[in-house]
Amino acid sequence: SVWAVAVLPDGRLATGSGDNTARVWAERDGRWTTVATLEGHTDSVWAVAVLPDGRLATGSGDNTARVWNNVISSTAKAIKLAQRATSRCLTPSQRQQFFLTPTPPSWCYSTQKRPYDIASLQKLLIEGKDAEAEAEAHFEAIIALHPDRKTVIDKAKAEVLFERGRQLLRDDKDTEAEAAFAKVLAFDPSLQVAINKAKADAFKNRASQAWRNFAKDQSNAALLAIWKNVFSLDAAAKKEIKSDDVKTDYWYSYSIAGLHAQMQISAANAQPNDCDRLASFAFDPLRIAKPVDFDAIDTVQAIPACQEAVKQNPEEPRYLYLLARASSRAAREEEKVNKPDLAAKHDAEKLKYLQQAMDQGYPAAFNNMALAYAEGEGVEKDRQKANALFLERLNRIIYCCWVPVAKQIMQEQAQLNRDDVRLVLGALTPWAAALGDTRATALLNQLATDGIIPTATPPEPAKFKDTPPWLRW
Repeated sequence: SVWAVAVLPDGRLATGSGDNTARVWAERDGRWTTVATLEGHTDSVWAVAVLPDGRLATGSGDNTARVWNNVISSTAKAIKLAQRATSRCLTPSQRQQFFLTPTPPSWCYSTQKRPYDIASLQKLLIEGKDAEAEAEAHFEAIIALHPDRKTVIDKAKAEVLFERGRQLLRDDKDTEAEAAFAKVLAFDPSLQVAINKAKADAFKNRASQAWRNFAKDQSNAALLAIWKNVFSLDAAAKKEIKSDDVKTDYWYSYSIAGLHAQMQISAANAQPNDCDRLASFAFDPLRIAKPVDFDAIDTVQAIPACQEAVKQNPEEPRYLYLLARASSRAAREEEKVNKPDLAAKHDAEKLKYLQQAMDQGYPAAFNNMALAYAEGEGVEKDRQKANALFLERLNRIIYCCWVPVAKQIMQEQAQLNRDDVRLVLGALTPWAAALGDTRATALLNQLATDGIIPTATPPEPAKFKDTPPWLRW
């Protein structure tokens, strides 16, 4: 009786029988005949199985299992089975240690044995120039033997180059990154979207890091880094970034506002009163006193002090803005103690004072009104209106305050990156002039004379609600 059967790698059959033997069968002239009888068990052979290397395993009622080596049909097949069972081949240097040529046999490539499989060769590409050349040689050998594998190999190369490009972006080596990405696309054009996203991620990470640096020292160099990131953004990255997100990010407005505020405070004619000292905002470009954190505003003192300042100086919108800020803080305090009616009263006052300050063009008032609509404080949430106000905040800060900051940068340009100075001044100054700042028009001529920009081309007039040319996508 035949109790078990298995198919050998070469197509022959192996059986286990009740006569205590296992047999190997081959088809010859349309008939199956025994070509090998495996004896040694003392009871029926109940199970047969083929091992990965082509040998046969049997299990018997005599409580033993055996592995048989003599079932491989030919030397050539034995070699193929051995090659298939081998977990890896020798590296070129290992081969030389055994006095072999460094080039591995073709079967190492054909069977994709380590270290000649694609994953191992990818690692070689990552290691550096010498290893990269070695990997390329192995890839060429594989393609010569198996042209159909070229597409897979190209994708493998593209993956490595893509990661290299991403790392170069992280290291701020944009030129080298572009070269890597160009090679990526030559191998695998489908990675274009991934490249765009990598550039967009690099933009966001740089913007965040640049702002953190600015928050630490509020230096000219930090401001240049923030704005350079915007002006260096290429068309590919823009496909993955919403321009509205850039328009509404505070760090662009705040970088100019912060530096201008420092200049305001150090001005000889700065004479802060109690309202300034109790409610000034760090990134109000026109503040003349040290800033007060929102949660630290003493509303009991700040509100009457600012009401008096507004009364004494009705033509000064700064006090309207500071009174609005103190009123907003009072509203949040009333919310905490569950007094919604009083909170609504203070919010209404905040909105009234902000609108009055906005009517006089006060830049920081547009910022706080935008925040009110973004957060729904005293008004119904309206992100579209908030975004429009954030954009106007940016334009009004550029209009009021960019030129003094630009002149300060020019005074320190010997200590700054000249390319960054040229890039940022060459983009922001024309826009300030377009918004109507006559100082910016004069500065454009000076920049051209000093060779910072090529020409002082008069810009087309713009409105405060308009989007700057470098944010139009």
